[in-house]
Amino acid sequence: MASQNPPVKGQAYSFEMGLVSQSDTNTFQANPTLASGDVVVVKDGTLDGNIDALPVAVTSCTRLITVTLSEDEMNADRIAVLFHDASGSEWQDQQAFITTNAQTHDTVDSNVDAILADTDDIGVAGAGLTAVPWNANWDAEVQSEVQDALVANDLDHLIQVSAGSEEPTDGSYLDQMMHKSAAQNFDASTDSLEAIKDRLNNVAVTATTVTSSEISDYRGDRWSISITSLGDISGRTGEKLYFTVKRDKVDDYDAAALVQVGETTGLIRINGAAAGTAANASITVSDASAGDITIVVEETETAKLPVLNDIYFDVKMVDSNGTKTLTNGTFNILADVTRRSS
Repeated sequence: MASQNPPVKGQAYSFEMGLVSQSDTNTFQANPTLASGDVVVVKDGTLDGNIDALPVAVTSCTRLITVTLSEDEMNADRIAVLFHDASGSEWQDQQAFITTNAQTHDTVDSNVDAILADTDDIGVAGAGLTAVPWNANWDAEVQSEVQDALVANDLDHLIQVSAGSEEPTDGSYLDQMMHKSAAQNFDASTDSLEAIKDRLNNVAVTATTVTSSEISDYRGDRWSISITSLGDISGRTGEKLYFTVKRDKVDDYDAAALVQVGETTGLIRINGAAAGTAANASITVSDASAGDITIVVEETETAKLPVLNDIYFDVKMVDSNGTKTLTNGTFNILADVTRRSS
């Protein structure tokens, strides 16, 4: 009989075990009653469901049951079998754990025998080996095989051959480095390293840096933050718009906000305290249909703030339907070098 030791991943496996009686915990239950739902299988920490075939008592030894797991149930690295008497009256809970391997000892033994058969001609300390000189004809053959492999995988396009209209395979590392989506619209004139360097050389440094999800500005500077394309905000009511910056977006209440500005009220909170001068901050809407706004906070207020990175901001609107977050992201309060404001 072929060995089942160790259990092989993806190969049906059977084993025997006993279920402890509830009425006499010193003995295994004879002919235990097993019903659907009494035995479940867990594969790699995820419930697989009821066992495919309910265990049965061993003939002439009914205090043991044979548990048989199917190929699908064995298709995991770790398998747990949980026994729970749904009626709760006959046998106690039990569990069995199985760790699978790629092959049984029989397979390993067969492979070892094959290796020994192939290598016994080598002899002790390689005595059976004779000199095998390099054949010069192999040079061209090896080079040809390597070249074929490079061409087959388009690796020749890296240096030797023009890429032309060829595109990297979707999802490959090169594709993910070159493209932000499956569209593969890389343009060397704008997206190459040289083109990016040229743009960086021509960028003017401004006090506020705004990306799609991140804002950076210096402590002690006058902030003028332009955010565009928020969508139609013409239906806003009441306080209308809020701009808020917080350390913790989960636990911090508005009273703890580092910065909070209302479109109607002006500056509401600064560094966790009520603002002294509401006019020192504002939200101005330049295009309500497009959702273009500018938030201004005067330097006398930003000077009160700590230097913090990777904190949070959002812009929220109030309209007839309630409140709606228009955008959010991370905010960086950068350290200023010169602290004078006049």
